[in-house]
Amino acid sequence: MALVYLDYLLLDCFSTKEPIKMNSLYHILTGKRTVSVMLQALRYDLSPYYTIFPKLNRTYLEERVAFFEKKGWFVFQETGHLLTEQGKQEIETFFNAGHARLNNRAQLRYALILPRFRRRMLFLTQILSEVRHQNTHYLPLEERVAEQQWIKEFLKECGQPKDEIGEAFGLEWMKLLESEKLENPELFIEQFEGHNQSRKTAAQVGELYGMEEAEVWIRWHEDWLELIVELEANPSIAPYMAQVLQSLVKRGGLCSISTQETYHLWVAGRTPLQIAEERRLKESTIYDHFTEMAVLYPTFPFEQFLMKEMILAVKDAHLQQEKLDYTSLQNRFPSISFFESRLMQIMDEVENL
Repeated sequence: MALVYLDYLLLDCFSTKEPIKMNSLYHILTGKRTVSVMLQALRYDLSPYYTIFPKLNRTYLEERVAFFEKKGWFVFQETGHLLTEQGKQEIETFFNAGHARLNNRAQLRYALILPRFRRRMLFLTQILSEVRHQNTHYLPLEERVAEQQWIKEFLKECGQPKDEIGEAFGLEWMKLLESEKLENPELFIEQFEGHNQSRKTAAQVGELYGMEEAEVWIRWHEDWLELIVELEANPSIAPYMAQVLQSLVKRGGLCSISTQETYHLWVAGRTPLQIAEERRLKESTIYDHFTEMAVLYPTFPFEQFLMKEMILAVKDAHLQQEKLDYTSLQNRFPSISFFESRLMQIMDEVENL
């Protein structure tokens, strides 16, 4: 049976150094929204794969892994599947031939907002393109009432005539497409819909460029992610686009809905216990929300929850490349809580995110 692009992406999730259990891999690929799964993604160096296949069928994954094992690309151990040197060579040969490889670790941080950011950017591109050409007879990309209301409010907040916004927005696209920040600009613009421009599906682009549909989608995905990273780092390069992004990121937007609610109460001055009582949730659940914030926001104030000695211990372990776990931390800090130990582990891992 011939392998397809998706097979090589799955193979690339495995390592010759550290075995991984099928359950862990499945939850990482489908993006189970728990801190333990996020930490596993960080520890296995699978941040680029977090939530990348939200509809992946568990049976399909197990069948493909069994197939790879028969070919000698895996060995199964008690602690999980380990990639063999033969399997590693198979992967390297494929990706060295020029195929797209997932490698942007920021995927873990932006997994929740990336789909909405992409939809809004494409919708805004279409609207402003048609506005500039004074065309009112077209089918909008977004049929969701909420998204149509968002774009009306966004354009109103900009405080400028729509045609001026459209011109500036077009220049922002040109600057980014020419900046070499995007790996595949010629493929990327095939997604655009606008005046006298019809977007193509991943399947159509794949047929046009001679690649599988899944690889087109991954190339698009990686470029959207790179665009987000660039806009976060340098918002002045494209102010309107950065404004779209910030509307999604601010106020805890990178987190789950429940964690966002906790965030709003926290910044309003409530303590974790007060938040738990107000929301009628367990205090442990509220602490889970704080750990999710710690994973996703680089500005999370660890010093508000950890003693100075704990922070120094994390930094020392990071320099020594030592992995922190609850048992080792409890031996060093006998009175440490599970929440504190989890924060220390997160602090150690996000140094590399």
